[in-house]
Amino acid sequence: MTPLIPVRLACRFRLDEGNGEAQPLKALCKVSQNILQYMVNIAWKHDVKTREQLRRLVYKELRKLYPNVPAILIPTLYSKALGIVKSAKSNGGSKPTIKKPFVILHKQMYKLDLEKSTIEVLGFKHPINAGKYAEKFKDGWNPKEATLHLRRGKVWINVVFEKLVEVVKPKAVMGIDLNLKNLAITVLDFKGKVLHQEKLPFKGLVKALTHKILQERIQKKYGKSWRFVKGIRKTVSRHGFRQHSRCLAEIHLIANRIVSLAEKFQAFLSIENLKGLRADNDLEEVHLWAYRKQQFVLGYKALLKGLRSLPVSAKGTSSKCPICNRRLKQKTYEELVCPKHGLMHRDLVASWNIAKKGLGKLLRCGVPVPP
Repeated sequence: MTPLIPVRLACRFRLDEGNGEAQPLKALCKVSQNILQYMVNIAWKHDVKTREQLRRLVYKELRKLYPNVPAILIPTLYSKALGIVKSAKSNGGSKPTIKKPFVILHKQMYKLDLEKSTIEVLGFKHPINAGKYAEKFKDGWNPKEATLHLRRGKVWINVVFEKLVEVVKPKAVMGIDLNLKNLAITVLDFKGKVLHQEKLPFKGLVKALTHKILQERIQKKYGKSWRFVKGIRKTVSRHGFRQHSRCLAEIHLIANRIVSLAEKFQAFLSIENLKGLRADNDLEEVHLWAYRKQQFVLGYKALLKGLRSLPVSAKGTSSKCPICNRRLKQKTYEELVCPKHGLMHRDLVASWNIAKKGLGKLLRCGVPVPP
């Protein structure tokens, strides 16, 4: 029997406000913010570790303070409060302050109708502004948890959708090496034979770093005063927006190309495991953000086609020959030399070794090798 795996994607809708219909939801967001702040204060004061401990300390008191709030709303915030407190204490910070009003909704607390573009929350029905992106969720997608956000006086709804996807039986493994200006890919069959190798140009990270550098130059030029000058503050904000949006557009374009190749070869994706890596400065932080975002987009786009991702260690992938495992000597930054097999390109070597590691991981999981 072919296994089915759940795929989750989120979609954001804006509430169409007419005749003050959104006022109950705005009030609910602010009440939820106050409840979460109360939980955070109690968890911080008593060093609470579990949901049960927090429930015993806050539930009865919150029912007295907010008798008109639905009781189902309170348990949805326990994990959020504990996560906020744990993060602040691990970073050596002070007691957190909740600044954004929001409400976490379980699927029993709302009804979403994409055909009529309406959402019913706790008995109140509201029209929503559903764009073209929401059309894809009408077929086979089930709404799960949702979040209401109050931002600049408008109510936004983030809904998580889930779909069961049939996993494809793999015939190959594709190794992907992420770099500053390109993505190198190598496709191996189950015998280790190279089926395809290619370097795909990637301009997204360079664009992101360019806007980050321009942003830092402006901030350095005006010192702390840039925060109080409207024009300069807008320019800094514009570079920050472009830093993410232009990079994200490139990430989606190249992910579509890679997934189409993986679907052609029926290959699982072998990617570098970035867990545990930390940035030492702001530019490295942009690097890591782009790499993680690229892997996330690749992962879910491949999963929608029934192709899994295999995270592997990137250690030694650019220093060993993928054919004979001998140590490579560096000629230039991009060119490496194997004593037996001659000149090789660093990025293609890395993607080849990543594919080999992914292949080994796949075979250890018990995937049958075709004859």
